[in-house]
Amino acid sequence: MSYPNTGNEHEVIQQASGANPLDIKKLIYKLLAILPWVVISLAICIFAANLYLRYTPKLYNVKGNLLIKDEDQSSYQSLKDLGILPGNIDVPNQMEILESYTLTERVLDSLKLYIKLRQEGRVTTSELYKTTMPVEISFIEEYPDYRPTTYLLHLSRENFTMSSIDGERKYTYGDTVELVSGRVIFERNPLVKINPNGYQLMVVDKKSEVSALTTKIVVVRRSENGGILEIAMDDEIPERAMNIINTLMQVYDDAGLSDKNIVTKKTIQFLNDKLDKIAHDLDSIELVAERFKRENKVPSFQEAGTAFFAEYTNLEKDKQTLVAQGNRLDLLESYIINFKNTNDIIPPTFGQTDAVLIGLIETHNAAVLAKQKLELVSKPTDTHLQDMIESIKNIRQNILRAIRNIRVANQTQLQNYETNYSSLESKLQSIPAKQRIEMKLERDRIVKQEIYKDLLTKREEAELSLASNINNTRVVDYAQNYTLKSPKPATARSLAILFGIFIPILVIVIKDFFSTKIQDRKEVETATRIPILGELSFEKDKKNIVIDNRSRSPIAEQFRLIRTNLQYMVPDKPLKTILVTSFMSGEGKSFVSLNLASSLAITGSKTVILEFDLRKPKLSKYLDVENDTGLSNYIVKDMHVEEILQPIPDRENLYLISSGPIPPNPAELLLSNKTAKIFEYLQNNFDYIIIDTAPFGLVTDALLLEKFVDLSLFILRHKYSFKAEIPFVDKLYREKKFRNMGLIINGIKSENSAYGYGYGYGYGYGYGYGYGYGYGYYVQDKKKGFFKRLFSGFRKK
Repeated sequence: MSYPNTGNEHEVIQQASGANPLDIKKLIYKLLAILPWVVISLAICIFAANLYLRYTPKLYNVKGNLLIKDEDQSSYQSLKDLGILPGNIDVPNQMEILESYTLTERVLDSLKLYIKLRQEGRVTTSELYKTTMPVEISFIEEYPDYRPTTYLLHLSRENFTMSSIDGERKYTYGDTVELVSGRVIFERNPLVKINPNGYQLMVVDKKSEVSALTTKIVVVRRSENGGILEIAMDDEIPERAMNIINTLMQVYDDAGLSDKNIVTKKTIQFLNDKLDKIAHDLDSIELVAERFKRENKVPSFQEAGTAFFAEYTNLEKDKQTLVAQGNRLDLLESYIINFKNTNDIIPPTFGQTDAVLIGLIETHNAAVLAKQKLELVSKPTDTHLQDMIESIKNIRQNILRAIRNIRVANQTQLQNYETNYSSLESKLQSIPAKQRIEMKLERDRIVKQEIYKDLLTKREEAELSLASNINNTRVVDYAQNYTLKSPKPATARSLAILFGIFIPILVIVIKDFFSTKIQDRKEVETATRIPILGELSFEKDKKNIVIDNRSRSPIAEQFRLIRTNLQYMVPDKPLKTILVTSFMSGEGKSFVSLNLASSLAITGSKTVILEFDLRKPKLSKYLDVENDTGLSNYIVKDMHVEEILQPIPDRENLYLISSGPIPPNPAELLLSNKTAKIFEYLQNNFDYIIIDTAPFGLVTDALLLEKFVDLSLFILRHKYSFKAEIPFVDKLYREKKFRNMGLIINGIKSENSAYGYGYGYGYGYGYGYGYGYGYGYYVQDKKKGFFKRLFSGFRKK
C-alpha cells in the first residue's frame, strides 16, 4: 500500500495479485473453510458410486477370431475375371453375413436363447444362464409357432410349481412339462442354491430376440487387408456371450461348407439317375440277347470269324456316345429354359466333356452361390445384387449358345459315322441273319456297359470331392476369455472423488458468481482505486469498544493498523478531522467511528467523537450515555460547546458530543453558522475529531460536512454491502466530492469465507511499519481449537 502524494489524486499502493477470474489459492482456502462439507460430499458421492457398482448390471466384453482363407476354386477365379466378385477374399460381405439375421437365428435356435430364467432379488432382477441356473431345461419337442409367455417358477428340493395365466401346476423333477414353445424336462442342479423369492421363466418372441442379438454382435477386420475377423459382443453373462460367438463361428463354417456341397450333391443325384436308367437298359438288352440265343440256337458270331466286329463295336460306341451327349444337351437346354429364378444350380458336368461348356457351368454355379450369400446381407434393390442377377442371366444365355454350337458339331460327326456304317453294312450282308442280330445285341450291351462304367467312375469322383470339401474358414481363437466393460470400479470411484470435491467447488463458484454482495478485498480493488486503509474482522462478542491499552485481539490490532495508515493519507499537513460514513445503514460506520477514536485516544491524543447521524444516532446507545442534550440543542439554542461535551467513562482522552434530540430538519441544521463554530472550537482544543455521519447513499449530510474534514472514510461491510455501491463510491472519488477518501472493509467472517485467505496469513500489506499478523506480535484473547489450529497451519504454509 502506498500513500497520497502532494497532488490532488491520492493513491495507495496495495498488495494485490493481478486480476484473475478464478483465484485457485482463494478457492483452496474456501474449501478448507468448509472442509466438513467437502468430507460429507465425498462420503455421499463414494456411497452413491458403491450403490451404482452394486446394482448396475455388469457388462462383459467377449471376443473370438476367425480366419477367412483365400478361395482356390477356379470357378470363383472366373467370376473375378468377369468382375462379378471383387477379389480373392470377399471379407466385407463375409462380415455382413456373420452379422446377418439368418445366421443369428440359427445360433438362437441352437442355444435355445428364447428361453430365459430370471431371479427376483431384493432390489433388482438378474438373468441366469447354464451353470447359474438351479434347474437344467432339456427339450423333447419344439413347436415352431408359439406366443410369448412368462411363467412364475417356485422350486423346492424334490418338486416345483409353475404358474401362468392358464393356472398353476405342480411337477416332480424329470416330469415332462408342456410349454408354449415345446415339451421340456426340468432337472435339478444341486450346485445352485434355490432362491426363496422364486423365478421368472420367460419364453420370448424369437424374431425380436434375434433382432436384439444381431445388434449386439460386432464383426471387425483386425487389419486393413488381412483376412482375420474379430467377432465381439457385450453381454451381462460372459458364459452366454462365449457360447454365442463360438456357435456363430460354427454355424458360419457349416453354412459355407453346405454351399460348397450343393453343387456336388446335385451332380451325384444326376449321376445316380443316369446310372439307374443305364442299368435298366443294360438289363433289358441282356434279357433280349439271352432269350434270342435260347430260342434260335445259332452259332456264335465270333466262331463264324467276324473280323470286323471290334471295328463295328467301336464305331457304334462312338455313335452312341454322341447320341447320349445330344440327349444330355437337350436335357440341359430344357433344364435351363425352365429355370424359375436365379437361385437354381446346374450339375457341373451334366455328363458333358466340352471344356468351354463345363467352364460356363462352373462359372454359373459360383455366381449363384455368391448371389445367395449376398442376398443375406443386401436389399433386393441393391445395385451389386442386381448386377449379379444380370450376370447370371447372361451366363445362362452363353450356356445355351454353347449347347447349340456343340449340337452342330455333333451332327457333323454323326454324318461321318453314317458314312462309315454304309461301308460296313455290305459286309454284314454276308453274315447269316441270326448271327447278325446276335452281333447287334452284343454291340448294344458292350456300349451300355462302357457308359455305365464311365458313369460309375464319375460318381466315385463326385463322392470323393464331397468327402474332401473343406470350407475356406478357420477358427483362430475361440471365445474363452472376457473383460469387464462396465461399470469400471476404478473409474466410478475416481469420478465419485472428483465429483465429491467438484460439487462444493461448484457451489462456491456459483455462489460467488451470482452473489450481489462484496465477497473479498480483491473485488473492491478491481472496481476502484480508492485506497483501502484496512479490514476489520467480524466481532462475535458484540462489544461496542474492542480496543484499549491491553487489547491484543485480531480486531484490536486491525484498528491499530488503520490508525497507523491514517498518518500517511494526509502527508502535507497535520490530520485532525476524520469523517466516517457508509452507503447505507448497517455497514458499521458508528462501530468504526467509536473504535477508531478509542485507538487514537489510547496513544494519548485528545479525541472527540461527533454524533452527526442526527436521524438515527447509535453512539449514545453504544456508550450508554444520556442523549438529552447534544448537537441539535447546540445549533438551535444559545449554548456553549462545553455544555454538550461529555467525557466517556473509563476512557482517558476520549470525549463524545451526542446528537441530541432528533430534529425535524437535520440538513438545514448542518448548514447553520454554529456548525462551523463548533469545528473551530474543537480543532483548537482536540488532537483528533471523529465525525459519525448519516449514510451518504440516503441523505446529503456527509457532503454538507465534507468542507470541515481532512480525511473521509467510507465503510463497506463484508457480505452485506452491495457490489453496486463500489462504482458509486468510486465516482465520488474520481469527481473529488470528498477529501482524501479511503475505504475500510468491516465485518469480515474470515473463517467461513476464506476472505483474504484467512487471518494469520499477513496484514502488513508491505508498509514496513504498523502491525502484521502471524508474526508473533500478539497473543489472541481466545485459544483456538484443534481443527482451527490445524487449518491455520495449512494457511501459513
